[in-house]
Amino acid sequence: MRQRVAELEALKPNFTNFMPNFSERFHVMHRAGDVGDWAVAAHEVDEMQRLTGVSKYMDSKLGELMLAFMDGNLRKLKEAVEHGNPKSFQAALKDTVASCNGCHTASGSTIGVTLNVDESLSMRHPHGLRKSPAPKQHMH
Repeated sequence: MRQRVAELEALKPNFTNFMPNFSERFHVMHRAGDVGDWAVAAHEVDEMQRLTGVSKYMDSKLGELMLAFMDGNLRKLKEAVEHGNPKSFQAALKDTVASCNGCHTASGSTIGVTLNVDESLSMRHPHGLRKSPAPKQHMH
């Protein structure tokens, strides 16, 4: 039984493979809201809330940190989406990016999130790129 539990633990996702999924959902929600596709945006916000909730089961410390930084922002995004309000949606997006970057800093990550696709790594994983030193240990 202990061996089986250890095998299952080895399969447990971690933040390195979790965050690209979260980031992709953020990006789809962002673009959907930009064009007024509130149904798609609402679905993505719901999924981001669900993912934030399960993150604590991957890593209790990082999950609680993510929840602390994201909970209020995701509620603001959801409210803006439910009302189809482009102005409050853009404001909530900017606040959310600031929280994402604050959480990354607090967790020791040097990855920055941006809304500007021209500065991003890809359409799937919208991280701001800038010169930075190589990390001693990879953190996401």
